[in-house]
Formats: sequence, C-alpha cells, structure tokens
Amino acid sequence: MTAMLQQIIECGFAIAAESTEDYADDEESPHTLSMYMLYNYASEVPNNTIYPIFKTLILQSCNHPEPLFKKAGLKVLGHVCDSDGLLDCIKDDIEELTDLLVAGLVDQTQSVREGAAIVVGQFSENVVPEFLELHGKVMPCLFQMLQSYIDQATTSQDHALNAEKALFALAEFASQMEDSEIKPYVETGLKIIDSYLNGAGQKRSVRYQALNCLSAYILASQHLIHPYMTNLLQNLHQIIITATDKDSQQVKG
Repeated sequence: MTAMLQQIIECGFAIAAESTEDYADDEESPHTLSMYMLYNYASEVPNNTIYPIFKTLILQSCNHPEPLFKKAGLKVLGHVCDSDGLLDCIKDDIEELTDLLVAGLVDQTQSVREGAAIVVGQFSENVVPEFLELHGKVMPCLFQMLQSYIDQATTSQDHALNAEKALFALAEFASQMEDSEIKPYVETGLKIIDSYLNGAGQKRSVRYQALNCLSAYILASQHLIHPYMTNLLQNLHQIIITATDKDSQQVKG
C-alpha cells in the first residue's frame, strides 16, 4: 500500500515540475490536475501514512538544482498547508519547512522567489501562530523579495498577484506582532509599502493591498509610527487629491 502511494505521489510531483508553457490557457492542464490529485491524497489518506511521503518529496524538490522542481516543491507545500490537508504535520515541522521558504525567497531564479512568496502568504493564512512566530527568519527575506519586485509587479497581472500575496504575508506578520517585535522592521517596511502604494504603474489591486498592509503596520507599531506620520499623511493626501482615473479613485476610497 505505502509503496504504491509512494509511486503515485512521485508521479504527481514529477508532473507538477513540468513546464506549463504549453498549457498556459488550459484550466485543466496536466499540471493543474496533478495538484488536485496531490491535494486529494493529502486530505484523504491518514496523515501518519501520507505526510512522510510528501515531506520527503518536498525536501527533494526544493533542494533540486532545477528551478522547475524547486517551484513545484514549494507550490505543493503551500497547496496542502490548510486544515483539510497536512496542516498539523506542517506545524510540527515548521522550523525546517520555514527554512525551505526562506531559501526560496532568496533563490537566484525569479520564478522560485515568486513561488516562495505565494507560499509565505498561504502559510501566513493557515499555519498560525507557529509560522508567524518565526518572523525573525522570514521578515528580512520577505523585505528583500518585495524590494526586488517593485518594478516587476507592474509588468503583468500574474506578477501583480504575486506582489499582493507577499504584501498580504507582510501584513499578516505585522498584525501578529507586539510593538517591541515590529520595531526592527518599521522603517524598512514603511518604505517598501510606500513604493507599492505610490509607485508609478502599480496596479489598483497591488496598491489596495499595500494600503491594507500599511493599516496593519500602523496598528502594530502604535507609538513607533509617530516619527513617520507626517510623511505618511502627505503621501495619503497626495493619493486623494491626484486620484482621477477609476482605479485611483477606488484606492482613494
């Protein structure tokens, strides 16, 4: 039974690591169907049987020299991290799996960094509070990824969505922190948020998520935000008075 499961899950991971270029417009591509299959096994087979198989293959994929395998390993990890999947097991291994995400956020390949940012957002939603307690590992790398992605986020809807996920993750981390914990991240975080909020060419959805992130930062920082209030208010005022097109007016609202 276990040997058969191993072979099936290995096939699913192999398909998940294939290039999706030939199926870009297909809703039911082999890649998508493999993710459905893997999730079904993760949610239906007892954790003590299926998790060791998933963990081994996730580790192998994330340490593979080929970016497609790394991205697939990260994507599967994010795909099965909810309460119907392998959440409890992932919480038990949160230190080791967080190290995988951190490595992904600073990987030399952009697509791997993007994939890691998406999983950070998924972990921020599901693997709580364990994942958020590791902010010392994740926040510096998340900042690095967001900083390098400011211009890229303007080039396509997919890249904008990835930026939104990373900003969501940043907001989730901030919302769970005490002011003493967020103190080292206030200045850098506010600069990055402002770059997405007021940067030329940023899409409405990205700017809106940046506003949500800013709100979380303000609430978490409390008195630490006071030295930055004048600049923040000036920037927000600028958004209000210059909002002319439909998208800008929605952000203004």
